[in-house]
Amino acid sequence: MKNIYFSVGKLARMFGISRTTLLYYDNIGLLSPSERSEAGYRLYNNDDIEKLSRIKLFKDAGLTLNEVPKLLKYGEKNNIAAALMKQLNELNREIIAIKERQEVIVKILMSEKVAESIHELDTDGWNNILANAGIGVEESSKFHQDFENHSPLQHQQFLEAIGFDEEGIRSIKRRAKSE
Repeated sequence: MKNIYFSVGKLARMFGISRTTLLYYDNIGLLSPSERSEAGYRLYNNDDIEKLSRIKLFKDAGLTLNEVPKLLKYGEKNNIAAALMKQLNELNREIIAIKERQEVIVKILMSEKVAESIHELDTDGWNNILANAGIGVEESSKFHQDFENHSPLQHQQFLEAIGFDEEGIRSIKRRAKSE
């Protein structure tokens, strides 16, 4: 099978990464091009594409650039499985920590003093606060969807605590369930 060669730009576009990323990978020895053109341009072949595919897969799984070369070099399923299990455990710890922070925020918001000041806000006030915090409609919808899926009762209490009426709560919960 004849090798087809790809330039840095074309390979970067194929994988949805920047040219700088490919140049960096070459610089650190993670992915060096198989060939150079007469003009000195980097050229990547099918084997390089396969290697970049594995690198991107490991990176998308959250593994660091320090871990990737070991996995590529040895490629043993046990090493890959161990690295992925380690990453999965770390993600689970982060999820637990985020849920704990979420519960603390709900408790604070439900405290009497905070609840009193929150009830004074109207929809425009809430939207303004969320927009200033960098939370757009999509993020807000995702928040309510996750909250509803993981803790429907606490989500209900949260919405009540921040002053939504019954119809508003039903509407938010209905949208969260349908997304």
